[in-house]
Amino acid sequence: ATDTLFADGANVAGFMFKNNVLKSHNDEGETLLINGVTGYFKCKNAEITGTITADKGRIGPFSIASGVLSSKILYENETNKYVGFNLSAGQIEFYNERTFANVRIGGNTQFVTIEGIKYDAGIDIQSPNAMIGMHIKTPSIPLFVEGGNIFLHPNNDSYVSLRGIVGNWRNISVSTSLNNNDDNVMFINTGNIEVTLPPDVPGHTIYFKRMSGGVRLTGGRIL
Repeated sequence: ATDTLFADGANVAGFMFKNNVLKSHNDEGETLLINGVTGYFKCKNAEITGTITADKGRIGPFSIASGVLSSKILYENETNKYVGFNLSAGQIEFYNERTFANVRIGGNTQFVTIEGIKYDAGIDIQSPNAMIGMHIKTPSIPLFVEGGNIFLHPNNDSYVSLRGIVGNWRNISVSTSLNNNDDNVMFINTGNIEVTLPPDVPGHTIYFKRMSGGVRLTGGRIL
């Protein structure tokens, strides 16, 4: 027994020492390799319970470089195009090289409308080719948007196709004020009431139906 061993080319309990390299192997090949000069470490099966710090490299299909975690797979063999994603602390991006489409969440998602107005979007979907930008299919409610204004701005030579439009319905029995969510209003009062119209928004049409009582409309603009 000894507390100090100097050896080059030794075999100790299955570990081989040679030229600053420690190796171990079994019938299937190398199981452990440590290079004392370059710091290269190779292990066939590892369990790490502490902390891993990595600035670059690859974990399975995921690559790390410049603070970005990314992964991609071949989408189309004929054109050698890929689909994948990039994840950083500030932004998530999904992309398709064949269609040039991408979806970005967070980070730099500023865009310019056809009117030349700049907006910052939480989610930005870009589909430059003639294709479906987003497809939602579900037997329940496919889209529920709450709060704020909603804009549908097609190009000058395009259009918006909407089927089965149901406007907001509101029954009114007492004096009150309308808002921009009111599309169809039925007055079910029996006496006289006064109703204030919402602020004038060009293109917004409200349909009224009076049952029996008197109604006085104020504010806004009536066409």
